[in-house]
Amino acid sequence: MNGENTGAAGGNGGNLSYAVTLSRWSGEFVDPAAEAAFGAHVGAAELRHFIIALFVTGPLYFAFVISDHLLLGFSALFWINAALRFGVLAFCWGLGWWLLRHPLHPPQLYRLTLLFFFVVLGNALLLYPVSQREFLEIYPGLLVMMVGAFFFIPSTLNHRLLATAFAVAALGIETLLFFPPPPHQLPLAVLFFVVTLIFCVVTSVQHARLRRFSFIDSAHSRHLTMLLQQEVGLRRQLEEAARVQARTDELTGLPNRRRFFELAERERERALRYDAPLAVVMLDLDHFKEVNDSHGHAAGDQVLRAVGDACRDVLRTNDIVGRLGGEEFAVLLPETSLEGARQFAARLRQAIAACRIGLPGTELTLTATLGVAACAPGEDLSLDELLARADAALYRGKAAGRNRVEG
Repeated sequence: MNGENTGAAGGNGGNLSYAVTLSRWSGEFVDPAAEAAFGAHVGAAELRHFIIALFVTGPLYFAFVISDHLLLGFSALFWINAALRFGVLAFCWGLGWWLLRHPLHPPQLYRLTLLFFFVVLGNALLLYPVSQREFLEIYPGLLVMMVGAFFFIPSTLNHRLLATAFAVAALGIETLLFFPPPPHQLPLAVLFFVVTLIFCVVTSVQHARLRRFSFIDSAHSRHLTMLLQQEVGLRRQLEEAARVQARTDELTGLPNRRRFFELAERERERALRYDAPLAVVMLDLDHFKEVNDSHGHAAGDQVLRAVGDACRDVLRTNDIVGRLGGEEFAVLLPETSLEGARQFAARLRQAIAACRIGLPGTELTLTATLGVAACAPGEDLSLDELLARADAALYRGKAAGRNRVEG
């Protein structure tokens, strides 16, 4: 018999992957996948509770040898009872130690609890005929064991009812054979049993439902947390992408004008602080407008990407290159003198001249003019002043015929 739909439950990691419905009869999930996920969620706690119950039940059950002695003395029947009780103690502790080394998870654990029920109840039923007790002395034991089966031993409702049915049937037959109760005691005994059983079933089902509602809430919380983490991660990625885009020239992948000036100003301050030289190279492609006019802007983009790659190929670790706009590039050379900057610019000019741009029906070769300027150690030039010197050298190189290094 099915109950109301509760929405969705979480699989691994809180993923809401299946709708769930709770059974009105057992309080468990109707969907096997949902019940399996719940079992995996509570498995460790269920195992721990069962092991504790085993280590507690064994000594408590054996402790009743005191009442056996008061009733039977040190008779043969007493020693039979003591042996049976010790057998339960050994079984409980042995099973507990075994589970510590071989952990089980639902539903295997629940099947093991059913075996536990049968062993303990079966042992109790063997004790009763030789204990020489009356019906009213053993009847409360049945109720106590039933309550314990429902509330202290982790299991399912079906397993608990099966254990209860076994105890009632066996005890009923045994009672009729060995210690039939007075007729006037039966109605009250049946009433107490029925009321206790109803209480146990209703409370057990409600407890099962509450645990699964808690699991659903926990799964929703995990799922929402996961979605929030994903959203935060995505937002960070987008923010980082936006920062990179704001600092990077989209075509060449080099720092754009704004980013180049930020990095270059930082290096200028460091050079001034440590009294180190600083050089800059301004680069402008020769006849770039003709490339766009003759071959189109797509070809011009290929040319600019090739120049960016050439710059990266000859850069040192601490050098800073950026595209300032159009076909104009700049390279900042920390701890580099004017002569060192000229040598670097010469290598860069040769690297650009070696570029070949394949186009339909033709192949482009490139040339560039480079202007070089340097700031001597201790010379306090602003970045604009340093770039202006390099730019002036660049235009002198253009006027002198292009495809050269000037400065």
